[in-house]
Amino acid sequence: MTENASAPRALRNPFGELTTRTRWLLTAFMAMLAVLVVSALVVSAWADRVLLDEDRFSARIASTLTQDEMNAYLTREVTDQVLARAPELIGVRPAIEAVLSEALRTRTAIVGARAALRGAHRAVRSGLAEESIAIDLDAVFTLAGALMQRGAPDIAERFEAGLDTTRIDASAVGLRTGLFAFLDHLTALEWPLAAVGVLLLGGTVAVAPTRRSGLLAMATALAAAGLAGLVGQRLAELWFVDQLPAREDARIAVTLAWRSMLREYQGWNAGLLAIGLAGIVGVAASGRLPDRDTVRDFLAGSVWGRTLAGVGLGVTGLAIARWPLDAVRVIVVAGGVVAAGGGVVIVLRNALAGLRGVRPADYWQRLRGSRLLAGVGLVTVALIAGLVGVWFARSFRAEPTPVEPAPITVCNGSELLCDRPLDEVTFPGTHNSMSAASERGWYFPAQRYGIAQQLRDGVRALLIDTYYGIPSPQGVLTVIDPEIRRPQLVAEHGEEVVAAAERIASQLSAEGEQEVYLCHSFCELGATPMGAALVDIRDYLDANPGEFLVVIVQDQTSPEDTIREFEVADLAQRAYAHPPGEPWPTLGELLDDGKQLLVLAEHDAGGADWYQPAFDVLQETALTATQADFACTPGRGDAANPLFLLNHWLPRRPALPSDALEVNAADVLLERARRCAADRGHVPNIVAVDFYDAGDLFTSVDALNGLPGEDEAPTATASPASPSN
Repeated sequence: MTENASAPRALRNPFGELTTRTRWLLTAFMAMLAVLVVSALVVSAWADRVLLDEDRFSARIASTLTQDEMNAYLTREVTDQVLARAPELIGVRPAIEAVLSEALRTRTAIVGARAALRGAHRAVRSGLAEESIAIDLDAVFTLAGALMQRGAPDIAERFEAGLDTTRIDASAVGLRTGLFAFLDHLTALEWPLAAVGVLLLGGTVAVAPTRRSGLLAMATALAAAGLAGLVGQRLAELWFVDQLPAREDARIAVTLAWRSMLREYQGWNAGLLAIGLAGIVGVAASGRLPDRDTVRDFLAGSVWGRTLAGVGLGVTGLAIARWPLDAVRVIVVAGGVVAAGGGVVIVLRNALAGLRGVRPADYWQRLRGSRLLAGVGLVTVALIAGLVGVWFARSFRAEPTPVEPAPITVCNGSELLCDRPLDEVTFPGTHNSMSAASERGWYFPAQRYGIAQQLRDGVRALLIDTYYGIPSPQGVLTVIDPEIRRPQLVAEHGEEVVAAAERIASQLSAEGEQEVYLCHSFCELGATPMGAALVDIRDYLDANPGEFLVVIVQDQTSPEDTIREFEVADLAQRAYAHPPGEPWPTLGELLDDGKQLLVLAEHDAGGADWYQPAFDVLQETALTATQADFACTPGRGDAANPLFLLNHWLPRRPALPSDALEVNAADVLLERARRCAADRGHVPNIVAVDFYDAGDLFTSVDALNGLPGEDEAPTATASPASPSN
């Protein structure tokens, strides 16, 4: 036997006869397929272990009940359901919310929620529920009713009477029978996907022109799969949240629920990304990367390369256009990763270049004079220089060029109102505007929604009350001045009520300093920081330069403190100061001059020319109306005053939406406004109501303004005649 015959035969690479270009194309194609397969494998594994497992699914969702965001959302949802069935309970909404919030955090609620979620999971997965699932909250209601029975049995009885329906629609979490069916099919392919993924990753190494380029392609595929999973999760989350109602608490709660289920998915993708990046850095540090010409030839000189570049640019462009802020964050993070990886590669390559052929015992001696320390220094200097450059760019960026504001052509929603003097315009208004059922902690509210929502809905006159309060763990404590405020409170509420409020305050521990709040008589029954309310007003006016508001302050605070709140909120310069005896400007003139507010104080004005005494310019109807007698009896203010406030609510407390639905109806409200206009010789300038969303406030005001499509109203006059009694 000859020597050549006895020598082992060398293995031949079956791809060796292919051209380098072809092998590059095959490597890229297999790497892209590997990204898709590995991504699908991660989704399949996550769905099999979390989403499709009813025990894990129910445990994850139920565990979020103890988190503040989910608790607040469910508390509000359940309370809304109760109040829809028993609207007379709206005055004690904070008590209902407090009890439900406590009940939802208990083990009873969590166990009940898990059982309900397991049943719902089975129903959706089996196709019994075609569109959505619902979570039964019978256990929560039972517990809440028991808690109420301890301290408020009368409320508990009405609470339980309002529970004809005890289910909450949970379709918002996005679970659909179709989704489960798709994931069932995908999980059945989990092991085949794993096998194909391994073959594709191995194939990138085998097909590549060199082993280094193959390892680099495999590492890049793993990193791309991890990154695609993380980015895809974020994009899906953004898209899904966009489909939800505009309520912020709903979006936060649903996002919280999904993230509780996506922990493993996120962790696995982050692991793939880390492994891939480590592989890329390792390969890059061990030798020369593909040169620029090779990459350019691949991207520009082949169908696959051009397709890859086009798809990448298209997806990137769509993502930037749809989610610009998130896209900027991704680009910045990617730039940081590339910079950090480049720095590590430079350091490692310098180290390897300086240590080739050196014995381990001589490493340190060689390192002292090698390029390693120079590389570390270079990276450090580059990072410092970059940070300094960013600081300079932020510090000395050019100021934006001022843009000339567009002329105001629509005033308070109508072109016709721009040419009308202020005293000939009717504004829809709310009584006790700050007292809202939607705001946390308000007992006996006069409105369903807070000031921000009122403005969005069309309210243009706000009647607010200011008081001094001190924050405490239990709420806000009213500061009662024994010489001035106490006699006023006694006259309005009686000695017994005031004494009870003083006893409550003495038993609570105040924390912090005295601040200005919007309250109704007693801040213990509801309080909103005045500054926060004014910021809501400012934000609305910023976004709507063609809107003008009237704010009437029933002030129990000093002019100096009230004015300071307006100044801090950047509203003082927008407030109009009316010269006594002068004709009123038109809405268009006011808005063109940057004036969007008329601020009137009921008790103690002064301190600023725009903070004006209300009843020097305002006349009103008396606050003695009954359901049987909505008369036009004069209240405060001289009959010759140029502005007319129609107080249109029943003075009993608590205010009830059912009453508002009746008295705000057009046949009551509009009829009274016209009757009082004829009686006073002046159309009302402000129509203030409770529960503005019930009845026909806005259509009645449109009719009083004589806007097209509405019944004509009496023409307003700037100099009203003396009223008849």
